[in-house]
Amino acid sequence: MTFLSLFRSEPKNLTIRHAISSEGDSPVDISFMTSAGGTNNWSLDECARWAREHDFDCVRLNDSGALDSDHILSVGPDAVLETLRQHDLYLAALTAHYNLLDDDFEQARAAQAKLLKAIASARALDCPVIVTSSGAPVRNGQFYGMFSSEPGNPSDRSDELVDRFQAMFEPVVQAAEDNNVRLALDVAVRMGQIGCNPEMWEKILDAVPSDHLGLSCDPSHWLWMHILPVEDVIRDFAGHWYYADVKDCEISQRMLYRQGIIGNWWWQYRVPGRGQLDWSTIIGALWESDYDYVLCVENEDRGFPGLEGFAFGGQHLRSLLPPKSPALSGKEGIGRRVAGSARASNLPLGPFALSFICYAATRHRGNMSTDKNRDFIREAIDVDLENGRYDRVITRFPPEPNAYLHIGSAKAISINFGIAADYEGQCNLRYDDTNPTREEQEYVDSMQEAIRWLGYAWGPQPYYASDYFGQLYEWAVALIKKGLAYVDDQTADEIRENRGTLTEPGKNSPYRDRSIEENLQLFEQMKAGAFPDGSRVLRAKIDMAAPNINLRDPVMYRIMHTTHHRTGDAWCIYPMYDWAHGQSDAIEGVTHSLCSDEFTNNRPLYDWFIEKLGIFPSRQIEFARGNITYTILSKRYLRPLIEQQLVSGWDDPRLSTLRGLRRLGCPPEAIRRFWAEAGIAKRGNNIDIALLEYCIRDQLNQTAPRRMAVLNPLKVVIENYPEDQSEMLTAINNPEDDSAGTRSIPFSRHLYIEREDFMEDPPRKFFRLAPGREVRLRYAYFITCTEVVKDASGEIVELRCTYDPATRGGNSPDGRKVKATLHWVSVPHAVPAEVRLYDRLFKVEKPLEAPPGGTWLDNLNPDSLKVLNPCYLEPSLADMAPGDSCQFERLGYFCADSEDHAPDAPVFNRTVTLRDTWARMQKG
Repeated sequence: MTFLSLFRSEPKNLTIRHAISSEGDSPVDISFMTSAGGTNNWSLDECARWAREHDFDCVRLNDSGALDSDHILSVGPDAVLETLRQHDLYLAALTAHYNLLDDDFEQARAAQAKLLKAIASARALDCPVIVTSSGAPVRNGQFYGMFSSEPGNPSDRSDELVDRFQAMFEPVVQAAEDNNVRLALDVAVRMGQIGCNPEMWEKILDAVPSDHLGLSCDPSHWLWMHILPVEDVIRDFAGHWYYADVKDCEISQRMLYRQGIIGNWWWQYRVPGRGQLDWSTIIGALWESDYDYVLCVENEDRGFPGLEGFAFGGQHLRSLLPPKSPALSGKEGIGRRVAGSARASNLPLGPFALSFICYAATRHRGNMSTDKNRDFIREAIDVDLENGRYDRVITRFPPEPNAYLHIGSAKAISINFGIAADYEGQCNLRYDDTNPTREEQEYVDSMQEAIRWLGYAWGPQPYYASDYFGQLYEWAVALIKKGLAYVDDQTADEIRENRGTLTEPGKNSPYRDRSIEENLQLFEQMKAGAFPDGSRVLRAKIDMAAPNINLRDPVMYRIMHTTHHRTGDAWCIYPMYDWAHGQSDAIEGVTHSLCSDEFTNNRPLYDWFIEKLGIFPSRQIEFARGNITYTILSKRYLRPLIEQQLVSGWDDPRLSTLRGLRRLGCPPEAIRRFWAEAGIAKRGNNIDIALLEYCIRDQLNQTAPRRMAVLNPLKVVIENYPEDQSEMLTAINNPEDDSAGTRSIPFSRHLYIEREDFMEDPPRKFFRLAPGREVRLRYAYFITCTEVVKDASGEIVELRCTYDPATRGGNSPDGRKVKATLHWVSVPHAVPAEVRLYDRLFKVEKPLEAPPGGTWLDNLNPDSLKVLNPCYLEPSLADMAPGDSCQFERLGYFCADSEDHAPDAPVFNRTVTLRDTWARMQKG
């Protein structure tokens, strides 16, 4: 199937959802639509590098700025195409939005001339598609719809405008046919353009019938216009889709109810995967309708703006497509006109395809807050400050020191510390150390270290609930004196049995009506150690018939003759969490007690204690817990992994603990950004771990130095390079950071390359090293394979090659091109190392859902760790300190292991791959 075979005599009978995957490898590429997210001032080289690093196959450029048609036609296309080729990209389409239906005829003629030039430019660039507009009438400088009516002129203008479309587009389409370029009309409801619905698509396509005039598919508009179902629309216009823009849409039923269909905010554009469109079905329908070209990501998502949104959308699409084999990568024939040196390394892009879309996404910001940091908690705090309930903001993070913090804990940390910082307030670190049987100083210290590592600082000093044991005891006595607490002699089982159920009330304890005097005496004896563990408790006297079970006389104190890690043996009665928590907040003057939604049902009790004691009225607000796919966060399930030695310990890089993530090489900035992107919600949801991996990848892309390492070595001998010679070559440390500078790397006759970078009998589009083929060695020379050496079993053990001395640095003075660049390491200078390839610990999205007949432990990924040894590194990697991160070029991001790495025995952990390959691997 090819893009040009747009009309078929026999339709394919494919199930829409599985249309693509049923045929195996996907030939559909994903395009990056430039200009949004801060690329306006980027050079073409910068934009192409970002697109390649984020797994895009091609780019779509706008016919404007420094890359407009006048520029291309005057200087030639070579520089543009060579820059794209260097990053393994191709040019999928040009965008040329010119209004040929302007009521000002001179303006319309000028627009037509620009579009004709764009066609010539596309031909020069070997670009098969131009995305353009159908046009819209303009009066007095303002766009207005074809169905708009003026007073006294109620006529529908559609027929008139179709006639005008025919007159203006016939010569344009003829030029497209002559230059073998296809025009894809944008179907957006943009500034009143006429090609906005199926009725008008039929009219304008009938007006100018041509195989070179078609449509650009963008279902995001159809959802809110109720042009549904989307897949039927796609099939109805099968053969006319010449391009596909991928943008999602979300409809808010609440806003639709409040504003009606003429409102502004009941629908919002989203990046793919964040809206309500079923892209699996849409892609299947496109495939069934004979569309097999590019999927171009658009981003008009106010909640996920810029490059982050583009990357997220691209990853979401990749997860829906079957894996792409190397033989299907790229557009055949792209760049065949390229000649000469690359002249575009610093060519500014200017405003590209999203210049108008970015404006459309921000034009109404005066009517609606678009600050994604505004959430229901901050809105509640705003109200509290405005009405004088509080005059400053104090939050707290209150962990129990009985385990190591995990990434779920980081959400609570980020919210509490982040909100306090936003309001120039204070966040207290307070240890809820009320259960001495499970708490250790080791956990206290590790939590402080983790919070500092995340980049946060607490109030004047760490606080401890144990510091308030005396005050809590006095307040408990006060409740007894008010007749609001009593000593109960029932066993724990009896208390549990008599508490009742959600549908049945509880039963009063036989000790509930003890006198105040007896309760005071017994409670004092409890404190003095007169009773054994578990023999008595102090309970609040509330209501055993309360619908909320937490209000059915909750336990406040229990007897535990256990040494406390801070107070020693001073106490043998210890407060329960619900008793200590709210009162500790009040003692510290905490204004907003922000906690996860597992404590929602505890809030009435929190408020009851505050009310009855008449103390500082802290306010509890709950947020949804953060559940992450392929991950477990609960200590209850983490402990068995360690106890059964399924992982190496609490700092195993596969675990969700902050110690594990730190050892993996995850930067703290990525964790903070992950929770910021995930947002604060009232209801829980599963957050795709791909978002965390993206945040890690993007952070390291900016900061990690580049190095070369060979993990699966194959020896190469450069036969025409002197035996006793070596030289130092210059390599860039980080193309994202000019201040990172360069480094020197040794080159010699004997090299290692990746075994996967050579094939003796390669498929048609395998561009790496093969017999008789020339490739580039990164920062070094062009080499050509001349001989393959095998052992007795037929395994390839060595390659014999020649090099071209004139290509030092990676460029040929005669202008010849190669299609692949390989990383390498010099054999006599290589540093042997152990490399640990970590992957997801679980192989299913919801690890705690046991498979039939098994347990949740059966969901463990048997390939979550692969140890490679020996691997070979460039010499500078031996100097990296434990915990330092770098990018192994073309392989991924790695860090020196914090425990096992040493200069004479390097050990590196893979933090994350360069691209999100997990979803595609699962599809395969």
